[in-house]
Amino acid sequence: MIVHSLGYKTDLIINRFAGVISNHGSCISVHTPSNPKWHWGNYVLFERAPNEGDLAQWRTKFEETVGILPNVEHYMFGWDTSDGYLGNVYPLIAKGFQISTDTVLTAANVVMPVNFDHDLIIRPITQDWEWEAIFENQIACLDQDYPAESTIRRKRLNMNMYRQMTDAGLGTWFGAIVDGRIVGDLGIFVGDGLGRFQMVGTHPQYRRRGICSTLVYYASCFAFERLNARKLVLVADPTYHAILIYESLGFSRTELQVRASRSQLYS
Repeated sequence: MIVHSLGYKTDLIINRFAGVISNHGSCISVHTPSNPKWHWGNYVLFERAPNEGDLAQWRTKFEETVGILPNVEHYMFGWDTSDGYLGNVYPLIAKGFQISTDTVLTAANVVMPVNFDHDLIIRPITQDWEWEAIFENQIACLDQDYPAESTIRRKRLNMNMYRQMTDAGLGTWFGAIVDGRIVGDLGIFVGDGLGRFQMVGTHPQYRRRGICSTLVYYASCFAFERLNARKLVLVADPTYHAILIYESLGFSRTELQVRASRSQLYS
C-alpha cells in the first residue's frame, strides 16, 4: 500500500521515528511500543473508506497487528482518502466508534501576518529547562483545570519523543518567549520535502496577541530555508479558531482526514 493523503503521509514521519510500521498490502499497521495508549501512534490505516461488512475484518486486522501489544486498550482506524468520504460508518458508530474529520492545510510559501510581533523572542528549544517549560505550556494549552493523569503521562511520552526527534536532526521545536517565559511552542519535522507541524500551542493567558501567527510564520520560514521543506502541512480541527490564523498566513484547505476510534477493546 502506498499512502497518498498528505495528512497520513506526514503522520508517518512521526510514526516512523518511534514506532513500527508494517505494510500489509491493503492496509498499514502502526504501533508505538513506548506509548501504547497514544491513538495516533497505534492504529491501522486502510486504503479505502469502510464498506458494509468491513468492521469485523478491520477489528481482526487491528487485533492481530496492534491490539496484541501490551497495554493497547483502544481501536483506531484511518483511511487513505483526501476528500472526507466517510463510507459506511454506521456499523462503526453502532459499536461505539467516534468518527472525526480534520482539515489538512498546506502552503508552498507563507505571508507575514499583519499582527507580526517584532518584539517576540522565538528560538529553537535545546535545554532541559526549556523542554520542561514546553511540557508545562502544552499542559496549559489543554484548557483543562485538572487534566487526567493518563493524559499528562501520554503528553510526557509524546514530548520526550519529539525531543528525541529534534536531537536526531529530523526537525526543530520552537518556543515563543515573553518576559522570560515560554508562552507558545510548536514543532516542525520534515520528510521527503514535506514539513509537518506538531502541537501548535499558545498559553491561554497570552492568546489574541499575535503570538501564534508570528510563531507559525517564523517556523515556516525556517523550514523552507533551513530544513529543505518544499511544502508545509498543518492538520487542524475545522471548528477551531486557529484555522483562520493559518489561512491568514497563506495556508489553504487542501484535504480532509478521517479516522474512527473507540477507547476500549471488545471484551
